[in-house]
Amino acid sequence: ALAALKEVDNVTIQIQDKGSKFVVIDKSVYNSKMKEQLENPLHYQKLEHDPSADYVDVITKWSKKWLEKGQINDEIANWVINGSAKPGKAFGTIKTHKQGNLLRLITSCCGTAIENPSAFTEFYLKPLAQNLPSFVKDTTHFLQRIEELNKTGPFPEDSLLVSWDVIAMF
Repeated sequence: ALAALKEVDNVTIQIQDKGSKFVVIDKSVYNSKMKEQLENPLHYQKLEHDPSADYVDVITKWSKKWLEKGQINDEIANWVINGSAKPGKAFGTIKTHKQGNLLRLITSCCGTAIENPSAFTEFYLKPLAQNLPSFVKDTTHFLQRIEELNKTGPFPEDSLLVSWDVIAMF
């Protein structure tokens, strides 16, 4: 059935947001929702050229600087530079849990100039972030932390618990 759906010209198959199911959606509807997201000037601007080579130059200079300072070795200095970098690719996951099936825009950075420096940064910062007292991994972890706080007794009367839902992280 999935193979047959792939052959239908007027539909696209996308992943469900916050789930592991696939969603079959009319291509024109999907494209319209993607265009609406990408044309939002608060988050995106149209570029006249692909800046990938510019980013590779910046990363190359960064790599050379930290190699000369002895903070990274030759292997890492070469690994962080992607000489054949390409632009990221945007796609939308379908928010089936929201009215109107909005999209969550995702930008895949696979193959981009920043893919390897991002992995390098995450490797070193993730353990540090996880040790911060304010670190919350996900909703389940948040609820566990609240339960732990509840066990310590009632909150003062002037307490206010607040959480935020991040709409667009970058």
